Amino acid sequence: AAANEVMQVSRVLRLRTSLSRSLRNMGSARIPGEVCRAMVEEAGYAGAWIGIADHHPGALLPLATAGLCTGLADAVIVPSEDDGAAAPSDPVAEALRRRQPVVSLIHQDERLAAWAPPSLAAGGACGVLPLEMAGRPGVLVLVSAAGDTFCGGEVEALSALAADITAALLLPASPSDADAGEGMDRRRPEATTAATSSFRTRRCRPKCSAVSKS
Repeated sequence: AAANEVMQVSRVLRLRTSLSRSLRNMGSARIPGEVCRAMVEEAGYAGAWIGIADHHPGALLPLATAGLCTGLADAVIVPSEDDGAAAPSDPVAEALRRRQPVVSLIHQDERLAAWAPPSLAAGGACGVLPLEMAGRPGVLVLVSAAGDTFCGGEVEALSALAADITAALLLPASPSDADAGEGMDRRRPEATTAATSSFRTRRCRPKCSAVSKS
């Protein structure tokens, strides 16, 4: 397990180095798609998804996806401020609320397990990192088929990469980016609001034992 963690941390660090150069020269409208592609093709995650808080309460606007994250927005619960602190939550809502990375095992929640393909449902893990774009909070969601993913150094490396992504997204937009952004704002996915089942989420800690299998 330790060897796998070192290998994955090395992949993330290499990806951060390559992306730090390319993102600064890339329009903000292209960044989400490039990040998701790189997370799957270069860092080796099973899937990547980026969403941003929509203007409608309790909804996330999907911006990009790669790998096995198609349809993830339908499995996400984002309580609105009016729902209160006791509202049902999921890893995405937890990361948005706390502005901290959150890790969860996919099989621990019925909605995530029902969404996930078989390769992820049995023992996969989900890691959520907070982002910011156009003055609105967002998230980068990563999924892995291995339940012991997103440990210690890997989460730290991913958090540093997420900070780089946010910095690149906050750079002044070019005219073409503004046009693309207006196009995204016109799309309105269905709001996914608080439902009956609570997600079991864990905040990331330095040790893998912070996320235990049940």
